[in-house]
Amino acid sequence: ESLQLQGFQEPHEDEAGVVTLLTEASTGRGMTLVHFDGQHWTVEAVPIQAAQRAWCAAEGTRWAMTGNSLMEWETGAPEAVNAGQGFARQYHDVAVERDGTFWLATSDGLIRYALLTWRTPNLVRTLNAPVPCLTGNGESRLWFFSDTKLHLLEDDRHQEYSLPIMIPGAQSVAPALFPLKDGMLVFEAAGQCWQFEPGKGVFSPVRREPSAGPVKALGLLRDGRLCVQ
Repeated sequence: ESLQLQGFQEPHEDEAGVVTLLTEASTGRGMTLVHFDGQHWTVEAVPIQAAQRAWCAAEGTRWAMTGNSLMEWETGAPEAVNAGQGFARQYHDVAVERDGTFWLATSDGLIRYALLTWRTPNLVRTLNAPVPCLTGNGESRLWFFSDTKLHLLEDDRHQEYSLPIMIPGAQSVAPALFPLKDGMLVFEAAGQCWQFEPGKGVFSPVRREPSAGPVKALGLLRDGRLCVQ
């Protein structure tokens, strides 16, 4: 199948061996990025008509530059944002490293871009509510509370579970979240000890005999059992 592309330029290879090039659609529909993994070709549109260079950086971001602007967009986004405002007056060239770090030759000197050591994951970049507690487990899962929801980050997936009406919000959750060996999560909120079953997405109170009194979670033991009072 013909790609209907022309003017291939500026190949960049990432750590996975995928080669990305800037091309022009022969149909006159503008610039595109084309990726080749050694067997398959994929094509995505560049949302900047006057792009002189375009490339892929870390965490799925795409970048392009014109003579006087530096633009960034997420994979599949229909529009790009001006990410280089105030960096330089003119952009001349780019050198891209395999890990997505890149260097810019500009009228104001040499500029290097790399990911910050401390940064918010792309999947929850729009989340700006406080996070009172979080926990991880051996399955590469990160659980945390924010606003009125329990959140799960796992690889490239972000899932939310709304708290039941009996729990007014994450601000009422005690600053501790305990993952059990069977996959359940235990936490305290609104004066009650709760458990959450991820497979069913169900919150339920931890119930004991009335004579035993309320349950207070203290912490996890070395073997993964939960110590309670």
